[in-house]
Amino acid sequence: MSFNQVLRTVGGSFGSAISAAILSAHLAADGHPTARGIGLVLGVGAAGSAGCSSRSLSRRS
Repeated sequence: MSFNQVLRTVGGSFGSAISAAILSAHLAADGHPTARGIGLVLGVGAAGSAGCSSRSLSRRS
C-alpha cells in the first residue's frame, strides 16, 4: 500500500512540473497563461491519463 502512495505522489509531482513548464512557456504579455497554453496542459494531462488507464486495463486482462 505504501508503494502505491509513493507512486501517486511522484506522479503528481511530475504532472505538476510538466504543467508548470508548459504554462510558463506560454505566457501572455501581462504574465498570465494563454489559452493555447491551457489547452496544451489539458491535452497533455488527458493523453497521460488515457495512456495510464489503457495500460492498467491491458495488464488486468
